[in-house]
Amino acid sequence: VKSFDIIFAITQGGPGSASETINLYLYSVAFAYYDIGYGSAIAVIFFLLIVALAAVMLYVRQRMLWTEMGGGA
Repeated sequence: VKSFDIIFAITQGGPGSASETINLYLYSVAFAYYDIGYGSAIAVIFFLLIVALAAVMLYVRQRMLWTEMGGGA
């Protein structure tokens, strides 16, 4: 998620699309191919995916803390 700048500076997603992440794909779609609508849709889906994964991680972490404290069966 946070590796856009390093990959873009070193390889720019290449060779071909071997090291292209979703961040680089979003950038190339929106700004290299000028397809702002599709780029925006990718950004929204990516944001929802990150929020969902964060919610699952917080839920699992909270459950593990609760069981470590001996509060549930």
